[in-house]
Amino acid sequence: MALTDLQIQDLQKKLEKWKLKEIGAQDSVGNQEYEIVNTQDGTTEAIAVAPVVNGTTDYSQTAIVVAGI
Repeated sequence: MALTDLQIQDLQKKLEKWKLKEIGAQDSVGNQEYEIVNTQDGTTEAIAVAPVVNGTTDYSQTAIVVAGI
């Protein structure tokens, strides 16, 4: 499952909310559930998320989402 550009943009919109959550927390974008794998706050604000497929986190599809304009 490769993320599309639209899915990445949707994840970027959630960055402000998600960066306040604990690592391991899950949330959805559209109909896809994601687990927060890691966060970075400071000069670069980013989160690493992985899709949850059939109740299991698919770490092979981890995406790093950086705050956009």
